[in-house]
Amino acid sequence: MVAVVMMGLLAGAAALSFARPLREARGLDAVEMVRSFDEAARSSVRRFGKPATLRFELGTGTLMRVDERGELLTQALRLPFEIRLRQVRTAARRASDGQVDVRCAPPGLTRTYAVKLEGPGVGTWLLVSGLSGEVTRVTNEAKLDAIFSATAMRGEAGSSGGHDAD
Repeated sequence: MVAVVMMGLLAGAAALSFARPLREARGLDAVEMVRSFDEAARSSVRRFGKPATLRFELGTGTLMRVDERGELLTQALRLPFEIRLRQVRTAARRASDGQVDVRCAPPGLTRTYAVKLEGPGVGTWLLVSGLSGEVTRVTNEAKLDAIFSATAMRGEAGSSGGHDAD
């Protein structure tokens, strides 16, 4: 009986010791998923010369690429278990629920946008540069606010015809 109890305690301790690295791995997977999702969309748009939309479903944590008619171009991706898509931001918009669309133009350009991922092992903003697609982790939301404020001011100063410059 003592041996069975000891085995149970050891198995429980082992399970707990593996839980943290597993959560951290899910967080890293989510970051990589967003990065590769954006990269694949830009690459496809450049290759075929047709615009696409990167669609973020905040309630379900789903990432999709759709065409101009809203038809799915690739299989929808779902964030790993326990990782939530908390918010998507551009200089013009901040959304915490529903669906956010980011248009990708034929040269592979988007607005600069940020995605907030939350969950065990992750709690960070991913800032995606509209021109290059470079993804940067931002942990300080005040820094993110400053980036978007500067982007919005640049857009107002140089806008013609109502297009966002971000």
